Amino acid sequence: KEGKFPKFVQRIAQITFSAEQARRRGQEVLYVTERCVFRLGEQGLTLTEVAPGIDIERDILQRLPFTPAIQGPGEMDKAIFRPAAMGLRERMLDIHIEDRLSYDAPTDTVYMNYAGMRVRSEADVKTIIDAVDRLLGPLGKRVHSVVNYERFSCDDDAFEAYMDAVKYVEKTYYLSVKRYTSGAFLRHKLGAGFAKRDIVSEVLETAAPGTPGKRIDARETGYTLPEFLAHAIALESEAADRYLELADMMEAHRNDEVSSLFRDMVRFSLMHRDEIMERVGAIVLPKLRSWEFRWRTPPEVGGEEAFDYLLEPFNALQYGRGNEVRGMEYYRSVADEATDPEVKRLAEEFANEEAEHVAAIDRWLERTPGPSSTS
Repeated sequence: KEGKFPKFVQRIAQITFSAEQARRRGQEVLYVTERCVFRLGEQGLTLTEVAPGIDIERDILQRLPFTPAIQGPGEMDKAIFRPAAMGLRERMLDIHIEDRLSYDAPTDTVYMNYAGMRVRSEADVKTIIDAVDRLLGPLGKRVHSVVNYERFSCDDDAFEAYMDAVKYVEKTYYLSVKRYTSGAFLRHKLGAGFAKRDIVSEVLETAAPGTPGKRIDARETGYTLPEFLAHAIALESEAADRYLELADMMEAHRNDEVSSLFRDMVRFSLMHRDEIMERVGAIVLPKLRSWEFRWRTPPEVGGEEAFDYLLEPFNALQYGRGNEVRGMEYYRSVADEATDPEVKRLAEEFANEEAEHVAAIDRWLERTPGPSSTS
């Protein structure tokens, strides 16, 4: 029997997810319903799987307000529709910890990719310890370590056991360790847990190429031209993503004036990114992993203070100005320490452009009423 309310509609009351932003970030997005699965692609949704017994034309296409692309489609796992337990714990990627650990002999470094992993229980913690022991125990020596904690989570019931496991691994196997996550809350939670156990507690250190466990610093290594351009493009892209996220949130809460302002900032960031990309030409840019960037968070991505749906235009502009100032200071620091003449020239040029952005926002602030006073 068909449900009363369609899942796919032309208009919605509130935006909680931006497909456009997800596409730009290269995120894999699936839309799973009881009768089919769609994957987000460059041109929209692609039908990739259908439930057993479903007629694609009658049960799916005729009930959509748009025409999706069709790839395959394959059949959804029959176990989803059976009453018996599916054994999801055994199926989930986050339990296959061996796939997340790798040892690089030339640099004497173990890479632990915990991105998106969820630790639910002390049994999961034991699974991690056993896998690390199997990999590092036979080496008979200590190693450097790089740990990616992006989107990592650990249930409260398992957190203390996980912290104890981290201490065991660090004391048993590490020469040095570098941990990364862009999540402020997770960074605080892990840092507090590490500090209690006398573990190296700083999270988000980034390692210099070839020297695992050491922070990347332009003053120590200098940027190559391709590396600098890759950083500059990432800086503007991440700024655009953050502004778009804020714009969508403000729109969802009917704060249209500030939403429009943030969308203007999205356009400015993308325009600057595109200008930098035009300069790349035939230069081959490195594909940097998240922890290989020379920053903890991109300079033009501010903190969480803008995630307040009651934000007023004046405060939003101040937030944007702070981002532009950090971008300007970043480029100036690169120019000051550059050993490559072209990197120095471009960094100075980009710093001047950011200074122009700051001046433009200052003029905008002069025309904008100050925030409302509250008693």
